[in-house]
Amino acid sequence: MSNKLICTTNKADKKQSNSTSFDLFSSKSWNHPVYTTTVQTCGATCLNQTWIQSTNLLAKWHFDGDFVDQTNAYNLTATNSPSFTSTSYRNQALSLNSASSQYLTAPYIPLYMSSFTIETWLYPTGYSTALDHSIIGLCPVAAAQNCLFFTIRTNGSRHYFYFGFYSSNDILGTINVKANGWVHVAFVFDQNTLVQSIYVNGYLDTSGTALTPLLSSSGNVEIGCVQNIVSAYGSNYFEGYMDELSISNRVKSSCEILEDFSFGAQFKFDSGSPLADSGPNSLVGTGSSTSFNSGHSGESISFNGSAYFQISSVPCVAMISQAFSLALWIQPNSRVGTLAHVSTDPLGRGSCASFLGFYTDGRLAAQILNGGPPKFVLAPSLIDLSPNWTHVVQTWSGANGLRLYVNNVLVASNNSLSSYRTPFASPVYVTLANSLTGSGYCYNAAIDMADAFNGDIDDFR
Repeated sequence: MSNKLICTTNKADKKQSNSTSFDLFSSKSWNHPVYTTTVQTCGATCLNQTWIQSTNLLAKWHFDGDFVDQTNAYNLTATNSPSFTSTSYRNQALSLNSASSQYLTAPYIPLYMSSFTIETWLYPTGYSTALDHSIIGLCPVAAAQNCLFFTIRTNGSRHYFYFGFYSSNDILGTINVKANGWVHVAFVFDQNTLVQSIYVNGYLDTSGTALTPLLSSSGNVEIGCVQNIVSAYGSNYFEGYMDELSISNRVKSSCEILEDFSFGAQFKFDSGSPLADSGPNSLVGTGSSTSFNSGHSGESISFNGSAYFQISSVPCVAMISQAFSLALWIQPNSRVGTLAHVSTDPLGRGSCASFLGFYTDGRLAAQILNGGPPKFVLAPSLIDLSPNWTHVVQTWSGANGLRLYVNNVLVASNNSLSSYRTPFASPVYVTLANSLTGSGYCYNAAIDMADAFNGDIDDFR
C-alpha cells in the first residue's frame, strides 16, 4: 500500500501548495449539497503510514455481474432476483428493488467477539416510508448484543446511517444521506475499546461506545434487508445500488478509510511488480511495447512513440460532476501526443477524449468534457525535455473548475467550467501515452491525438 495519503479540504484540487501527491480520478468531492459543508484541514497525521489492504479481509463482493466473494468463502444467494447496473462506482453494481423484496444472504461470517470494519459504496435511488433501509446485518435473533445491523434510518424528511447491536447504545449518524448520489460509508467496531464509529466519505461522522462486542456466533449475513429486525422496526428493504462491499476483522484507521474513499489508483512502475496498482482498488494495468528506465523515484515506464499503458475499470470517471484529479511525473523526449486518454472501449474509442497531453505548439493542455467538444486550458510556456522531470497535475471540481499545475504551481485555470458532463459509462479505460484508434474518432480539441508520447512516465495517480 502506498505510504502517501493525501490530506485535503472537501474539494479535490485544494491541496497543500507543496504537495506532489494527487489522486487518479479521486472521489474526494461530490456534487451533492450535504457533503460540501464541512471543511477538512490538512495535517500530518496520515503521512508516512503504511498498511496492506487485504490484511484480515474476510469477504469482499465486487458485484460485477455475479454474487461471488473475492475470497471464495462467502458467495451470496439471491432472493427475488436482484440485478446489476452499470451506474456503478466501478464496473457494475448491485441493484436492489425494495418493492420486489430483493436481498441476498451469505453463510455466517465470524464476527463474534471481534473487531471489524465494513465498507461499501451506496447509491440510494429513493426512500420508502419505512423507518430503516438496511445495508447489511448479522442478526440470528433480535436480542441485545446478538443482532448486528447497519441501515439508513429515516428521521422525518432526513436519512442517517445507523449502526446497531440491537441495544440502547446503538449510534445514529449526523449526515443526511440524500438519494441519487454515490456515498462511501464505513462501519468500524473496536473490541478492545468497544467504540463504534461511522465514517462517511472518508471522515468520521459519529461514534459511541457499545455495551459488549457482538455475541452472535451463528446465522446468515443478510444484504439489503435484515429479516429479524422486522418485528421491531418494520420492513427494511434497501432501494438503490451497492458496490464494493467488504468485511475485515480488524479496525481500519481513519487514514486508511480516507484513502479507501479518496484514492483511485497509483502506479509507481517500480521493479518487482512494475505494472501493479498500489491503490485500494487493485486495478489491472497492461503495457504494450513498453520498457522500464530509472525514474523520478525508483523506476519509470518508458514509451517509444507507439507504446502504451492501459488501466481498466477505473472508478469515478463515469460519474457526472464528479470531482477528480490525475497526476504524473513525465520526462518527455518531445512535446507531442497524449499523456492520458479516457475511453469506454479498450481501443480508445466509444465515448472518449484525451484529458491531458500536448497542444500543437508543444504546450501542456488539460481538458474535460462539458457538452460538445472538450473545454481546455493551456500552460503558458513549454516544459523541459529529458533529462529533466516535470510533475503535471490536472484537477476538476465544481467549485474551482478546471486547473492545470506544473511542478506544484497553478499555471492555467478556468473557474467557469463548473460542470463536468461525461458520456462515459462503465467500464472505463485510461490509456497513458497513446490515444490508440481514438484519433479521428474522439473529440480532439486542444490535444494532438495523432501522435503518441515519447518519453518516460513515473508515479501515475
